[in-house]
Amino acid sequence: IQMEMRGIESMSTNEVLTFERQTEAYYAYFHNIFKDNDDVFGVEAEVFLTNRTSGDNVLLVTFTARMSYFTTDSSIAFEYLIIEPFQQQSDRDFYVDEYLKADDEYQNLRSVSSVSLRNS
Repeated sequence: IQMEMRGIESMSTNEVLTFERQTEAYYAYFHNIFKDNDDVFGVEAEVFLTNRTSGDNVLLVTFTARMSYFTTDSSIAFEYLIIEPFQQQSDRDFYVDEYLKADDEYQNLRSVSSVSLRNS
């Protein structure tokens, strides 16, 4: 899974831990509370940052996610659960402001992109 983080070019060890912990919490919040989808519930996520590539005031992060969830709709794909929380700009802004910046980390972070799945 890849995401661009705009406004930063590196991460401290604390920021890596914050990214993992807060992204896990955001996935759970989005699917269990915000989305209020009766077809998906009990979402728990584990996020592991695996790579960082810095560019011109942008950090491209690659991470893996393990997710457990219950569903009453067998057509709901895992990919949907990974991508959907980052599709809308307003959801991404909420993630940055309420999750990543909540612990006084990432104060220079301006925004994040939608996520994309990459083939290994």
